[in-house]
Amino acid sequence: GHLGLGDLIVLYDDNHITIDGDTDLAFTEDVKMRYESYGWQVLVVDDVANGLDDLRAAIDEGKKCTDKPTLIKIRTEIGF
Repeated sequence: GHLGLGDLIVLYDDNHITIDGDTDLAFTEDVKMRYESYGWQVLVVDDVANGLDDLRAAIDEGKKCTDKPTLIKIRTEIGF
């Protein structure tokens, strides 16, 4: 966050799946809150499978933010 990096957009896939099952088994971190604490802009798209336009809008919103990087946390379904 402190370096600026306004051209950086990261897509974080939050599909809740690991090899062993649901991520709740071994992962309790709040990714959105962690990146916000780093000073990033964090956007959330809850359902990419049915909301591709929402993902496009989030990417456009991320491009508008020029003073810090953007993390777009997306929720996908494996095999969809």
